[in-house]
Amino acid sequence: MEEKIYISVVELCNHYDLSQSFFEELLENELVQADYQDNFVTIHRDGLITLEKITRIHHELHINVEGIDVVFNLLERIEQMQEEMMMLRRKVGNWE
Repeated sequence: MEEKIYISVVELCNHYDLSQSFFEELLENELVQADYQDNFVTIHRDGLITLEKITRIHHELHINVEGIDVVFNLLERIEQMQEEMMMLRRKVGNWE
């Protein structure tokens, strides 16, 4: 079973130096996956790793939510292309 980390939105925003409205935008744009339970947000461990990446991009590069969404989409596309390239290299290697 996947481990969940329970943390309040206020604590989360304080820890990562985020405004609650910025965090809400992340949720709306589905950049962070979370569930609400009472006054707590339930976040998977992988979600925290993603949130840390987002926070670094936001603070260090001053990129807004829309820009972060673009960055993550581009990184995902690069990863897909790298996987495809590896597969093609294996196929070419089999022909040689």
